[in-house]
Amino acid sequence: MTRAHRVFSQAWSALLILCIVEAASAYMLHPQVGHRLFRGPPFGGRPSVTSRLGSRLYPPPSCVQNPSSRGLRLSAQATSNAVRPSELADNKKNLRAFFPSAKRIVALGDVHGGTKNMLRCLRAAEVVDENGDWCGGEAVLVQVGDILDRGIDEAGCVETLLRLRKQSRLDGGNVIMLLGNHEILNAEQDFRYAKSGQFSNWKVEGGFMAQLSYFFSGKRHGLFKRGSGAMALVLASCPVIVQIGDTVFCHGGLTPASIRHGFQRLNDDTSAWLQGQSEHKPASLEPVGSETMEISPLWERAYGTRKIAPPDMQRLDLMLDTVGATKMVVGHTPQEAGVNGVESRHGNQVWRVDVGLGERRGRIECLELVQCEDGTTDCMWVLGESGCEDARMRLTPNWNWRKSRSEAASVLDSQLESCCQV
Repeated sequence: MTRAHRVFSQAWSALLILCIVEAASAYMLHPQVGHRLFRGPPFGGRPSVTSRLGSRLYPPPSCVQNPSSRGLRLSAQATSNAVRPSELADNKKNLRAFFPSAKRIVALGDVHGGTKNMLRCLRAAEVVDENGDWCGGEAVLVQVGDILDRGIDEAGCVETLLRLRKQSRLDGGNVIMLLGNHEILNAEQDFRYAKSGQFSNWKVEGGFMAQLSYFFSGKRHGLFKRGSGAMALVLASCPVIVQIGDTVFCHGGLTPASIRHGFQRLNDDTSAWLQGQSEHKPASLEPVGSETMEISPLWERAYGTRKIAPPDMQRLDLMLDTVGATKMVVGHTPQEAGVNGVESRHGNQVWRVDVGLGERRGRIECLELVQCEDGTTDCMWVLGESGCEDARMRLTPNWNWRKSRSEAASVLDSQLESCCQV
C-alpha cells in the first residue's frame, strides 16, 4: 500500500469515527434542559392563578393541585428534540392566524438562548412545574419570537418550547412560537449573532450521508438550510402574526404591508419559503421592503421606544381598528423598565414584553391576559418571581394625538387608509 493510500485510509477512518461519535452523542447525550438547569423558587408571595382568574372561570393549574404526579406523567413523554421534523406535517394547525378568545394567555418575550431564565419566568406564570413540564391546563402561551442567537443554550430553548407545545395540546392548551427577525436571519444562513457550539447535541434524522453532509457543511448551516434542515422545518411550523380574540401578537409590530398581505397568507407564504416550497421570500419580511419601502413586522421598533411618536400611535389605532383588535403585544426592543404598555386616546394599547431573558441581568417577567366576564381580555397582570402586579400600573397614556394630527402630513393619512383596506 502506498503512502497516499495509507493517508487516505486513515483520513476516511477518522471521518467515519467522527460521524459515529456525533450520531451517538446526539442520541445518548441529549440535553434535558428543563430538568437539568431549572432550579426555580417555590410558589408563594402573590395571588394564585385561581384567585386572579376566579374559580368559576378557570380551574387551578394541575401543577398546583398535584405537582409531583403531573411532573412524573409528562416527563416520560419528553424526547431529546421534543418534536421530530416528521411530526411537523400538520402545519395548518401550527400556522393558524386567528383564534377565539382564551380564558388565559401568557405572553413571553424574547428568549435568545436563555433557557434557565425562560423556565424561571414560566414557573412564575405557573404554566410549568418544578420539572419544567406543562401544568397550565387550557392556558395559551405565546412566545413572541427571537428564541435564537446571542445566548448560550439556543437548542435548549427550542427543545423546551417544542416539548411544552406538545404537552399543552394534550391538556387543551397551546404554545405558540412566533418567528422573530433572528429566526429569519438564521434561515438565510446569517449566523453573525450566534455563539459557537450551539446545537452540537441536536439529533438529526437521516443516515450516514445526512450525517456526512452536516459534518462538511457545518451542523448549524445544515440544520437551518431551507427545505431540508431540521431547524428550518421547525421554524416553518411557527407563524409570523397571530390574533387571539381582540389581541394581536407579533415580534416587532404591525405594519400596513402585513395588513395588506393578510395574517394567514403571510404565515402560509413564510412557511412555504422556509420549507423550500417557494424561492420567493415574502417582501413584507425584508428589513425594509424592496417594493413597499415599509419596514417588516419582524424589524419594526416604532412601538418599542420609550415614547411612541404620535403618527405611529395614530397609525396603530387605524390598523387595530381594521383587524378588529384593541391590543398588540410585541417584543424585539428590550425594555429596561420591564413589561409595560402604552395606551392611545382611543383606548387601544401596545404592550412590550422583551425584558432581556437571554441576558444574565434580565428581568424575570411576563404578561398575563385574563378573560373577563364580558369576554374581553382587559384583566391583565405582570407576573414575576417577586410577585404579581396589576398591569394597569405599567400602562402609560399617549394622548397628544390632537397635536400630531396637525403635524402629520395629510398624505400619511391617505396612504394609511388605502393600505389598510382588507
